[in-house]
Amino acid sequence: MKDHQETGSAELIQAEIDRLRAASPDTKSLYREAAAVLFFKFGITPTANRLYQLVGKGSMTTATAVLTRFWRDLRERSQVAFAHPDIPDPLRSSAGDLIGKIWSLASQEARADLDLAKAEYEAKARDAVQHVKAAEAARDALQAEIVGLTERLLEKDASLAERDAALARLGGEYEATQRGVAKLEVELATSHSALEEAKSAFRADLESLRAAMALAEERARAGERRALAEIDAERTRAASASSAYQRELDALQKILDAKDRELLKRDDDIAVLRAAADRLEEKIAGVNAQLAAEREKFSELLARLPAVMAAPDMTRKSKVVRVRKLPTPRRFPR
Repeated sequence: MKDHQETGSAELIQAEIDRLRAASPDTKSLYREAAAVLFFKFGITPTANRLYQLVGKGSMTTATAVLTRFWRDLRERSQVAFAHPDIPDPLRSSAGDLIGKIWSLASQEARADLDLAKAEYEAKARDAVQHVKAAEAARDALQAEIVGLTERLLEKDASLAERDAALARLGGEYEATQRGVAKLEVELATSHSALEEAKSAFRADLESLRAAMALAEERARAGERRALAEIDAERTRAASASSAYQRELDALQKILDAKDRELLKRDDDIAVLRAAADRLEEKIAGVNAQLAAEREKFSELLARLPAVMAAPDMTRKSKVVRVRKLPTPRRFPR
């Protein structure tokens, strides 16, 4: 049988096992057929480990149980066959001894395989126990982590609820702010319109004031020209008059001095008006940012406007010089 084991082809054995696997879907039947093929076709004593490696299904326990049943069936059949009366006694005895040796060897190998399988299963059982303990520890750690995560999730849910409430409040405040902004925009547009109207009115009043100032200056210059003409005429007449009119000339000189002082004063007034006009020009540039202040200044200007408008007439009247005819003494009005 060892010669057959040496000459047996592993490829042929595996091909036969594959054929049996396709024909025998049942695991126990497959193990039984594989044991029979190894023993009767290839002359190889089957062992549980060898069968398990070839079949690759089930477990080592299944292979051991099927192999034990295979040897028991083989022994029973051998006993029945060798008990036939036609077989000679020496051959029957030799066959019985051979079968007994085969059975002993097979039983020993089966027990060795069974012991090896038991050792392997015990080691696997110990490993499984360790894995179970590790899995239980991991499970406990995972459960603790799950509890912690659940607590944190509840805290997050509470935080999210508070955040949603805060967002809702902020949304309400934002809508209120938007309404306030819209209202302010309307008020700003109204104020801007009022500001433009005030600017237009201020410009119109300023133009009127400028026109009045120009008219006052023109009237002052005309009065000055008339006064100078009258003074020149009086000087000419005074130069041709006799010494009898010297006192009149002296009085006239005094009047002329007074007129000069009045002219200087008028020049100062005109300079003041021009300075006021320049200041008004500067204030126009900042009217957008200082509307309230400009309104107050505009009110002040309006309050001063009658006095400014009346100033040219007074100036014109004060510049008129009346001279009486020579040779009689004349009194010159101021």
